[in-house]
Amino acid sequence: IYGYRLQVFFDSDKTKVDEARMRFSKSYPKIETYVSYSAPNYFLRVGDFRNSSDADRLKAELGAEFPASFIVQERVNLPRID
Repeated sequence: IYGYRLQVFFDSDKTKVDEARMRFSKSYPKIETYVSYSAPNYFLRVGDFRNSSDADRLKAELGAEFPASFIVQERVNLPRID
């Protein structure tokens, strides 16, 4: 389905992106992370939100650690059932 994710980090060095992914996953283990590549950068996007307001709430929480984060619309996975 189409929904929203939060792009929290990007860099041309995959090691830096992987480090950011680990930092995010430590704080938010239940939120999925996704790394994609579009030359020359790797992009770290997180979450599978149905609406932008849910993504915006996480963006507000991440303000200090990932201040350059922003919301992107794309195909997302269905929410996990815990």
